Amino acid sequence: MEKEDKIRLQKAIEKSLGEQWEVKPITVPKVNGPRDGLRCRHEGDKHALVIYPDDYAGMLASGESMADIGRYAAGLV
Repeated sequence: MEKEDKIRLQKAIEKSLGEQWEVKPITVPKVNGPRDGLRCRHEGDKHALVIYPDDYAGMLASGESMADIGRYAAGLV
């Protein structure tokens, strides 16, 4: 997924989750190399969930709107 698409996905997830959520881009070290992710953390929580934008590239390529992908990803959070 292109950088611009990752930013659009971040904004779509932020919009779906609401103001009490923080969605920040991060790089996660993995065995096969680092992966770009979006850390989703609810206000006041000490834990967070990481969404990997590249996992949704197929949905984008098949014609799904970024708003729909953002709502889907937010539903997983």
